[in-house]
Amino acid sequence: MLKIIVVDDETEEHTRVRKIIKPLLFKYEELTDPIFLDGYNDELKSIIKDTSERKIYLLDINLGTKITGLNIASLIREEDWNSEIIFLTNHDNYFEKVCLWLFYCLLKLIYRMPVKFLDR
Repeated sequence: MLKIIVVDDETEEHTRVRKIIKPLLFKYEELTDPIFLDGYNDELKSIIKDTSERKIYLLDINLGTKITGLNIASLIREEDWNSEIIFLTNHDNYFEKVCLWLFYCLLKLIYRMPVKFLDR
C-alpha cells in the first residue's frame, strides 16, 4: 500500500487535492485514501515515525505557523528515505527557498556534513 498524506492549512486546497487524487484511487489499487492534516501535530508525528509503509507527502510550504512544510520535510527525512515528498504552494516567492533547501539537502547527503539551514 502507498499512503498519501496531505498537509495544508487551507481546506480549499484539501478539496482541490482530493479532486485530483480521487480518480487515481480507482486506477491504482495500491493507493489508500488520502489523510488530510492542517499542520504538524501528534497524528503527523506518528505517521512520520511509522516507516513500515511508503508514503507520498504533499506538503504546503507555508502552513501559517512556526513549523513550515520545509521543516516537516526535514523531520520526514530524519526517519524515512523511502517516501516521496512533494511541495505545494500558492506563492511564487517560495520557489527560490525550496530550491535552496534542496541544494543544502544534497550537500548534506553528498558530503555528510551537518547543515543547519532550517530551524525547528
